Amino acid sequence: MSDLILAETRSDRWCLETKPHQVDAALFALQSPLSKGVILADEVGLGKTIEASMVIAQRWAERRRRILLIVPASLRKQWQQELREKFSLPSTIL
Repeated sequence: MSDLILAETRSDRWCLETKPHQVDAALFALQSPLSKGVILADEVGLGKTIEASMVIAQRWAERRRRILLIVPASLRKQWQQELREKFSLPSTIL
């Protein structure tokens, strides 16, 4: 795997301040030995959206341009907005 952009926890890279547990969760997901992914199941308000977005941002940095994200219909616009505003990532809602 290429160098992880998360390993540096550079908040200046994105428009947000990350918390240590969010970075730990994202790194765990990225370094999963099964490499099929993980379930992020933190309590409400601990930043699962940020954790998942960090994983997506890492994959994007690795030039993986086909990423499928399935979210409830009520959260589609929120996800699109957060990916754009906090991570400068384009997305398309289907």
